[in-house]
Amino acid sequence: SLMLRTFFNNSNKVFTREVIIVILLMMIQSFAVLQGDNTLSIPILVSIKLYLSLLLILILMLTCSNKLSLGSNNFMLVLCPFIYWIFRMLYSYGHANFFSIIDPILLSAFCLLCSSSKIKVFEAFRIVMFVISVFGIIACVLYLIGIPPLSIKDYYDTLSSAQYADYGFAYLVIDNFVFFRLCGLFNEPGLFATLAALVLIADKCRLNFINIMIFIACLFTFSVAFFALMAIYLLIRLIYSRSIWTKLLIIGIGVGMIFILSMEFEDDNVMYLFSRLQFEDGKLMGDSRVSSQLDYYWQILMGDSNKLWFGYGSYIGYTGSSSYKMLILNYGLFGVICIFTPFLFTVLKIAKKNMDSLALVAIFLVSMYQRPQIFNLAYFIILFGGLYAIKQEERNSVIVNQ
Repeated sequence: SLMLRTFFNNSNKVFTREVIIVILLMMIQSFAVLQGDNTLSIPILVSIKLYLSLLLILILMLTCSNKLSLGSNNFMLVLCPFIYWIFRMLYSYGHANFFSIIDPILLSAFCLLCSSSKIKVFEAFRIVMFVISVFGIIACVLYLIGIPPLSIKDYYDTLSSAQYADYGFAYLVIDNFVFFRLCGLFNEPGLFATLAALVLIADKCRLNFINIMIFIACLFTFSVAFFALMAIYLLIRLIYSRSIWTKLLIIGIGVGMIFILSMEFEDDNVMYLFSRLQFEDGKLMGDSRVSSQLDYYWQILMGDSNKLWFGYGSYIGYTGSSSYKMLILNYGLFGVICIFTPFLFTVLKIAKKNMDSLALVAIFLVSMYQRPQIFNLAYFIILFGGLYAIKQEERNSVIVNQ
């Protein structure tokens, strides 16, 4: 009870007005129920989300102006999503909707917040991910004991045989009613798992109640991305950590994982995950971000220097892939350099020489291998809220030690 009381007391301090507004904007932009690209969405909510986003941004600007700052870092952060939007417009050849400018405006609203508010938003996001995780675990337990969902819906990928099991408070992706993966409140397990992994890493994988519940929920996603990101992070920590106990713990986890991977399991979900963690012909079996259509365009790109530098544009047809290669296909090397150089410069300027911050940046960049569309509020909250939280912790530690 003491743990729960402490949790709710901290929550009351975190959820200030500007934090609530930004978290609502994140939900509008990221939760499956408000996205028009999947069968979980509610049409009336999708139709009003643009106006709701504008209203919330206006309220934030008018009522929380004292929480906004246009320092050098914030100015650069505000520019980054607009640079990306400009390239999206230029490379769409007239197909892009001008109202897509709402996305960079939404991101800039968060970027303008002072560092202390960014930290609070990150802490609030952790709490949201914790709540999603708890309800997700409940949904998995209900499914395992045979309690049916509210409805079964087609998966957003029409080429897949999977379906959504909609429990209302959480979604599962099921295949032939045997294999299942947890989505939380997002449209696919991999997105939930990637965001959760970054949240855990931004909090330095501390063993606390919130992180443990998020980790358990991620086990039910059966996501290769989650385990890959966590493994790479632990390897980085093993290299730079000065604590012998931390090194021994990480080595113990690594040995344990190797032992588990060598075992045989009859559970379909576990066997599926382990099969995707295997290497074949030097490639990870779980790398599902490749497709024949992507390979076709990529081979042409590699043989045409003009396309390599300037890309095909945003509308090259369906490739069935969200690989990092899509950025180069769409915008070319020139576009990718223009879009991400100021972004990376600003990120490294905030991180400075703090190893925990640099580890978060490194894992964030690795996550782009499969999910390069990082100009999304959830990603910005984790990266910049997490960086400023680490920076504040370092500053507090220095004060205590003086």
